[in-house]
Amino acid sequence: MRFLKTPSTYLKTWAIGSCLAASFFVTGCDVPKPDQSVSKPSERKDTANDSNHGSASKPKDFASIAKSLSALQSRGAQGGEAAELLKEAVKISPKQAADWAATLPPGLNKDACLEIIFKNWSQKAPKDAAQFAKSHLKGVDYRLALASVVEGAASSSPDNAGALLAGENEPLLRGALIDSLIIGAIEAHSDFLAEWTAALPPGNDRDKAISSLVEEWSMKATTV
Repeated sequence: MRFLKTPSTYLKTWAIGSCLAASFFVTGCDVPKPDQSVSKPSERKDTANDSNHGSASKPKDFASIAKSLSALQSRGAQGGEAAELLKEAVKISPKQAADWAATLPPGLNKDACLEIIFKNWSQKAPKDAAQFAKSHLKGVDYRLALASVVEGAASSSPDNAGALLAGENEPLLRGALIDSLIIGAIEAHSDFLAEWTAALPPGNDRDKAISSLVEEWSMKATTV
């Protein structure tokens, strides 16, 4: 999961850390033992049944989800299961999920939680997610959450993502948010991005958008 790109050394470090956190968070840390790859068919069947049982018993309320997340963290199993739980938490109560993440100690795990929560929240209610970030978070947490809001909103409604930039005047933060908008919209809304960038007045925002677009398109071209 890629995150922010910025010329600032400070935000580069923060962005790279977030990328690593997200990668770790999504892939998990439980590596199968060598003998599991040659297990007998009956053993593989039992494993599948255990997995299905886990899905059937998915927590249905926020308190249960928070308890399950704490249990996962306590044993270091912060993989795909935790990411799915966070998405469920956002469906039930995005504000409670964001409040919970805000209480976590600083670190890669907190960054990953904030990114997942605000990116998913913003796909349904970007203005609410952005307002929560502004009212309840500070410093790096605020920047990370707001950038995640813009990226999540851009994937479903780039117009809404563009509107979120209007109230931010700090050049460094605006550059990070422009990156997030382009990263979020590049897959499904490339035509919008071309028109949006062309409509920007000459200046830092337009230069940043063009630079980000060129980089994203170059990266896509090299992966084809």
